[in-house]
Amino acid sequence: MVRLLSEAAAARESAPAMKRRIASGLAALIDADAWLWAVSELSIGERFDGAFSTLLYNGLDERQLAMLYQGMYDPKLPPPEREAMTPDLIAGEHFTRRREDLVPTHEWRASGHYKQYRAPHNMDEFVCSVYPLSASGRSVVAFHRATGRPAFSVRDRRLVHVVMSELGPLHTDTGNLPLGGTPGPSVAGLSPRLRTVFGLLLEGWSRKQISEHLTLSPHTVAEYKRAIYKHFGVHSQRELQARFHQGDGGDVRGR
Repeated sequence: MVRLLSEAAAARESAPAMKRRIASGLAALIDADAWLWAVSELSIGERFDGAFSTLLYNGLDERQLAMLYQGMYDPKLPPPEREAMTPDLIAGEHFTRRREDLVPTHEWRASGHYKQYRAPHNMDEFVCSVYPLSASGRSVVAFHRATGRPAFSVRDRRLVHVVMSELGPLHTDTGNLPLGGTPGPSVAGLSPRLRTVFGLLLEGWSRKQISEHLTLSPHTVAEYKRAIYKHFGVHSQRELQARFHQGDGGDVRGR
């Protein structure tokens, strides 16, 4: 996970190319068959609606993509997870959910939506992460597995949530949608040297170990540590590790 964030931060690429790099790398980490990343202006009321922009995807053919989009707006066979997701969408906080966090397996498989839009098109389990950009704007990334494959694990959900939590500036690149947002601190905001020290700190290395490994003075390493802690708004190595290994709790319902 740390390598993925660091490589993406170091790459000199456009926002879409960087999103593809991160989503594809994350899909490999959690063994997903496909992913989709979009920016949406949501309208949540009696009729759920949304205008999508900057749609990126991989592992989905045109038919599957069409079924996902059509199923989202079918008033007769709405996605069974929508009702459970609505409170989180209204709350306007970053959250990450697996299919089974939102809908029991028996309800999911028995739903008309699943039988028409998912199973026949080799799409089943998913984990999605929704990042707020404004009062109604959302950056949405979803990872999918083919029919018959196991559900995503709690660890998969945590990985997705932590990575997506650290991409503030990338989320706010919203293409044609005028969605604002204040970018949060991210790995991309660190210099190459600080990213190296950051990775070692997450691995639990001590100041002495980092100093010897990078041939830096203990004083310089201490300065780098302070800069990294300040950047991420933490006060210790333990807090930094907790942020990236445990996340902010947004991947757990009812936190």
